[in-house]
Amino acid sequence: MWLFPECSLLKLPPARRACWLVLLAIGLTASAHRAGASDDLQFFEARIRPVLVQHCDRCHSADARELQGGLRLDLKAGWVQGGDSGEPAIVPGEPDRSRLLKAVQHADGIVAMPLKEPRLPATVIADLEEWIRRGAPDPREGSVTRRNKSADWEAEYHNRLDWWSLKPLQPTAPPTTQLATWPRNAVDQFLLSRLEQQGLQPVAEADRATLIRRLSLSLTGLPPTPALSARFRDATSPDWYDQLVDTLLDSPHFGERWARHWMDVVHYADTHGYEWDVPAKNAWRYRDYLTRAFNADVPFNRLILEQIAGDLLEPRLDPLTRQNESLLGPLALRLGERRHGDSAAADGVSQEAVANMIDTLGKGFLATTLACAQCHDHKLDAIEQRDYYSLAGMLMSTRFSTRLLDTVDPNVTVIERLRGLKVQIKEELSRLWLAAITPEGLAATLRTIPADATPSTAFPATLVEYWKRSLANPVTAEEFTAERRRRRESNRTHLTVVADFTTEQPTGEWKLEGFGPRHGYARDGELIVADDGDLAIQQIVPAGRYTHLWSPRLAGSLQSPQLDPLQPVTLSLQLAGGKASSFTFVLDRALNSERLQFLNRPTPSWLTVTAGRFDTLEGSLDTFPRRVYFEVTTKAYNNYFPPRVGYGGASEAEVSDPRSWFGITRVVQHPAGQPPLDELERFEPLFEPAADTDWALRLARLFRTAVERWSRGETGPDDVLLLNEGLAQKLLPHAVTTSPELNRLVTEYRSLEKQIEPDCTAGSVDEWGEGRDDRIGLRGSYTDLGDPVPRGGLRLLGSIRPRENPSSSGRLEWARQIADDNNPLTARVYVNRIWKHLFGEGLVRTVDDFGHLGERPSHPELLDTLAAQFIADGWSTKRLIRRLVTTSTWRQASVPHPQALAVDPENRLWHHHPLRRLEAEAIRDSMLAVSGRLDPRLYGPPIEPYRTAVDPQKRLLQGPLDGEGRRSLYTEMTLMEPPRFLALFNQPLPRQTVGRRDVTNVPDQALALLNDPFVQEMARLWSQRVLQDGSTQPADRLASMLHLALSRPPRPGEVTLLTQLVEQSAELRGAHDTLLTTPEVWQDAAHAIFNLKEFLYVP
Repeated sequence: MWLFPECSLLKLPPARRACWLVLLAIGLTASAHRAGASDDLQFFEARIRPVLVQHCDRCHSADARELQGGLRLDLKAGWVQGGDSGEPAIVPGEPDRSRLLKAVQHADGIVAMPLKEPRLPATVIADLEEWIRRGAPDPREGSVTRRNKSADWEAEYHNRLDWWSLKPLQPTAPPTTQLATWPRNAVDQFLLSRLEQQGLQPVAEADRATLIRRLSLSLTGLPPTPALSARFRDATSPDWYDQLVDTLLDSPHFGERWARHWMDVVHYADTHGYEWDVPAKNAWRYRDYLTRAFNADVPFNRLILEQIAGDLLEPRLDPLTRQNESLLGPLALRLGERRHGDSAAADGVSQEAVANMIDTLGKGFLATTLACAQCHDHKLDAIEQRDYYSLAGMLMSTRFSTRLLDTVDPNVTVIERLRGLKVQIKEELSRLWLAAITPEGLAATLRTIPADATPSTAFPATLVEYWKRSLANPVTAEEFTAERRRRRESNRTHLTVVADFTTEQPTGEWKLEGFGPRHGYARDGELIVADDGDLAIQQIVPAGRYTHLWSPRLAGSLQSPQLDPLQPVTLSLQLAGGKASSFTFVLDRALNSERLQFLNRPTPSWLTVTAGRFDTLEGSLDTFPRRVYFEVTTKAYNNYFPPRVGYGGASEAEVSDPRSWFGITRVVQHPAGQPPLDELERFEPLFEPAADTDWALRLARLFRTAVERWSRGETGPDDVLLLNEGLAQKLLPHAVTTSPELNRLVTEYRSLEKQIEPDCTAGSVDEWGEGRDDRIGLRGSYTDLGDPVPRGGLRLLGSIRPRENPSSSGRLEWARQIADDNNPLTARVYVNRIWKHLFGEGLVRTVDDFGHLGERPSHPELLDTLAAQFIADGWSTKRLIRRLVTTSTWRQASVPHPQALAVDPENRLWHHHPLRRLEAEAIRDSMLAVSGRLDPRLYGPPIEPYRTAVDPQKRLLQGPLDGEGRRSLYTEMTLMEPPRFLALFNQPLPRQTVGRRDVTNVPDQALALLNDPFVQEMARLWSQRVLQDGSTQPADRLASMLHLALSRPPRPGEVTLLTQLVEQSAELRGAHDTLLTTPEVWQDAAHAIFNLKEFLYVP
């Protein structure tokens, strides 16, 4: 032994030998440990440290410009302590529990790292996993002090609250001015005072013609009519201007103009964008709602409440239609880009929609960029990440359903007449059927049916099946009794009725909506008259609710209460449906669910579904705790109808056909694999002791008895099954031509049925008391979640208001905070928007951002005073506009003094009225008006724009060149391909809030004014019109054209120049002698006038 060279260890006494062996083992173990540790550290230095330095240090080290997630990876203490999640980033020896490894593996439920970089190579990830498995040896010593992030943020947050737009309104008395005679109201005093401080003076007042044109274009978006111009140009009343203002404020076109302004804020579009660009459900009704609201001067604070929580308010009814306007308001939340599918199929579908809504609500009402707090606390403003998820929880606690707008049933009288006709139809069918169905005759018919080549092994469930079974092996009474007992016991054991629609008052928590279900209660044996075709009746129904009981033009929906996908239940619905009615699970409030399936069930049968284990696009099963409900709808109530072209086999013919229907009897819950069983009660008489031995007669008598009971009004649910089999097997004659009387009655019924007015519906929201707080998405992750945040709050507005219903979404309470008179932002923001539309720029130029990235107001005292007055005036838009357009400031000419331009080149002091180009819509509408093509009708569905190329797969169809003469407001706004003429002149792409449009001046615009087919067509129409004016001199006609287009008499020289133009045009066309009657000459003149700068600008 080398330790004792002079002796052998074996020669030592046993006790000493044992001690030496223990010491030897300890020494060898320590030596091996030192060797292993050295290997592990070498592994770290060679394989791990370089990766951390290269990929992690720039965000997670002491040298990081801003430490991300509170996590340091440049010291061992950093990953031991962990980041903001409060968990260690690495658990030594346990790779599966180490968040850092999961992040680089791009595991579900955690933010993928490195951020915004490709996934690390597989070898690097394997090295990290091996390092952690070895115990994560790390020699980088040092301590990490956890910053008190909460205290730091609180201090920073309160500092950010000290900002002009978050302070209470501070209205002040208007200052005195040196030029005391110029101000007409307090607005002028504030503005003139600032001008005088700079040594400036306002310019003179514009002439009367200019003011008339300016007012008309600004308030209605249309040039003044000749009659309006003449009336006020020659008016002698000293208050002519005020009368003109009132006339234009009362114009129905005022609402169209100001609706279009607000549509920019909510980024209105008729479609949802992305690759299929499917329609936004009846979005045009929201556009018409805005028009009516601005015309009626609905207080803006009421419009706020309606657009956030209109479904929870006392209805505000349209005086003409008696429709619920309040339900149309929340359509604002649904506008913009929305992907098809849901978040279970593909991450982010609902989260992107919610982000869009929060962004719109924040910018639109508060000029605050709330959506910037999705991933972290706002970088500059007093907005917490908790605020974002508080609002997300509020919105995700809301159902985005299609709703019925009618509050008055328009079909009561028609349905009563249909009811009377249906009684007569039933009487005639009873007579015909009792005469046609005799036991002997029906038995003879049954005997003609041969047995199957291979007998069915299933227990018979129809008359024909019993007949075929009788030919080989008739069912015995004992066999029937045993089978019936088995089925009844199975149903009794397994089925729980969760909704029953077979009584006049449905039971359960499922909810029906629409005139179809409202009028659709049927008792057993009710018949459905076929609305077209050779057959008189479509079906006979068991007791339940049927949207088509009187007409398939009536519509409806059925929704379940919220279901828990983590505890999936199996449901069966006894359901019928057709004509593109559908069913679907709606997951996480998805608008365009691609789980939707169309119904083709002529008679009620059991549909079994499971509320969970939903498939994903990757082929796996979703396990996330989603908000889920089940829905059955007709087309009118289907958010996703029409769907993308070709989806589910739906034809394009269905899109324009209002007919659609479904019927429901019961909904039951049961274990998977234990669906409802037919208890076969209707066949019990077949096995009574007195039954015929002849099976054909036995079955015939059973069927005849069912017909007799139906004719007496004594039908039961089992009779309905027999009768519908008789219809399907053509045992019951029901062709329209069966008798002249039946033909007459059915023809009259169908003619009357066509008078049914379909349900008036639109996409809206619904409150089901399903409030649930959302959890913070760590760094914006959709699946890596933190703590839940109480829903419905925005901290800068104060604490969350108590909810009337603790389980509600909180939308109404939050809307009331937004619309509160004491809210420092809302009135300021809206007043500033109105100012911007009238004066070209806002008092705050960044109209959508009153935060630290936005500009400060040029006249803060004026803004606060106007906002306070706006509130005092009952949030009246018209009173605010009247106050502004009656100022001397607004009535100034648009030609500035050179001195003022030198001092204030951007006109922030309003030393002259800004010359502004018309918006895209006003340019097009002015051409329609001047050419005589304008159709002044209000409201209605959108009109397809004229397109240079069509795409039926995206329903981008060709519209009329002139848009049927309707204002641009009514042109369909397809998000993926907006109207090109309007887009060219800066109509914004409706993806996000745009309170301040771009104004460009590019060659493409000039080329469009020269070559666009619409411009040329309007010039042609105008030329045809002027050919009929009776002019004998070109100059007279040209003077009239200029007067019409520019709303003023022509100035010296203008007519001369235009006369030269038409003479040159006539020469080129060889029409010198027919100048006054050649359309092309006058089309050239009209075209030239359309290109005048004065025609295209607000003076």
